[in-house]
Amino acid sequence: MKDNSLQLEKAKASALAIQLEKAKSENERIVELLKKTQISLQKQTQHNLTLQRQFAEKEKAQERQAIAAAKVKRDEMQNLREELLTAQRDLTKQLSLSKQREQEHEKQVNRLKRQCEQQENDRSNGESWRSMEQRTNTLEKCQSELLVLVKKQMKLIEILKEQRSHARAAALLGITEKTFVKEVIA
Repeated sequence: MKDNSLQLEKAKASALAIQLEKAKSENERIVELLKKTQISLQKQTQHNLTLQRQFAEKEKAQERQAIAAAKVKRDEMQNLREELLTAQRDLTKQLSLSKQREQEHEKQVNRLKRQCEQQENDRSNGESWRSMEQRTNTLEKCQSELLVLVKKQMKLIEILKEQRSHARAAALLGITEKTFVKEVIA
């Protein structure tokens, strides 16, 4: 019985040894798999960190570009404002000059009327035909000069109106720096 019991114990020990070997090899396989998984995870983590750094660098570069673009736009807006102010000043000056020219034109018209009246008086006083022709020629020249002046004034007035409309359009199109930066970043 002792032999049987001993053999039984040996068989159990042998079976346990086989199970132990299987468990060891399974354990080694699992440990190897864990090492491979850990290495793979480390590589993936490293790759993710690299991608995050690249993304952060791209984001910073885009932010710098947006800030630079916003600065350029701000400078352009400032230049437009200055141009608008200059145009408004010029428009005011040109309007003033136009009024002065109109007044001069009225004075010349009145002078011509007086000359015409004087010619009528001279004609009635028996002035010679030659002097009348000279005065008529003079008056015609004055009249043509006045017409040229009137045309120039009309052109100037049109230019002033156009500048005024440009100034109004620039004022209407004016946007604030904050809204522009929001639009650029969005």
